[in-house]
Amino acid sequence: KYKPVAIKVKPIKADLPAEFRIERNIIGDPLKDMPELPTNPPEFTPGKRYTQERKEIIDKNHPEGFLWPEE
Repeated sequence: KYKPVAIKVKPIKADLPAEFRIERNIIGDPLKDMPELPTNPPEFTPGKRYTQERKEIIDKNHPEGFLWPEE
């Protein structure tokens, strides 16, 4: 709905009160439980969404050297 300029809420510059501030207490290493990704991925295996046909279309539309050999 259209709001007339007369009732527009105009922001003012002010500090946020301490009770509304977000405190982040990160305890420990958050990346500790993350699995490591392999640097050399396995060979392509067709799946439900990324099929061999789609892979061939993408390979055909991109020039040689677009991806590194390991990609």
